[in-house]
Amino acid sequence: MKYTESHKDKGGDYDEYIQSSPWDSYMANCENKILESILPDIIGQLKSAKTLDFACGTGRITRILEKYSSGSFGVDVSENMVNQAISKTKATKYHIVNILKDEYKEKDFDLITAFRFFGNAEVELSESVLNKLNSLLKKEGLLVLNNHRNYWSIQEILHRLTGGEGRMKLTHNKLKVMLERNGFKIIKKYCIGGWVIRNAFDSERVLNSNYSHIMELVSSVILPSSLCPDSIIIAKKV
Repeated sequence: MKYTESHKDKGGDYDEYIQSSPWDSYMANCENKILESILPDIIGQLKSAKTLDFACGTGRITRILEKYSSGSFGVDVSENMVNQAISKTKATKYHIVNILKDEYKEKDFDLITAFRFFGNAEVELSESVLNKLNSLLKKEGLLVLNNHRNYWSIQEILHRLTGGEGRMKLTHNKLKVMLERNGFKIIKKYCIGGWVIRNAFDSERVLNSNYSHIMELVSSVILPSSLCPDSIIIAKKV
């Protein structure tokens, strides 16, 4: 998967696509809630809050990040997606750019987010992007990212054991190694969706119930991120 082709043919329908799937919608909402709960504290500990949402897409993460930023930026290779992001935010400056190939003048960020990217990218591309993001961060700056394609999640293991083809490929350990190799140290992890281990749970009725809220709280405490289908990771530049 080439970075320049990422999200190339997706635009205004991407948000509708996410919301049309009970599972994707549930996971996106969980990610949003965690970010809303942790960003005030994270940014409160930083001296300033110049932020970048890498591969910002339609601005789902950007619009959350912007609320806590003193200077909010977003980059993506898709003009269609950036146009959608612009309509959702008020003070973010966007650039349609491939940061690995094109000139990008902004730097010295306090915090960078990168969601739904590394699970879809090949290892070589992921390594290059992590190295570049490291160079854009201030000393001890933070990278907040997620792994939504964990090969060793309980759901994926059961799927393979019952005859299904492997759908995920990014293990938690592989991502950890890549982060360390490119100058990052993981300081916090948040498990998402670990309780959804039966097909019967993967329905709009269950995922939107009070039961799901309780089970999410419980599983996030008792399950390690290495067993969850999605996890949010906070890493520091070292």
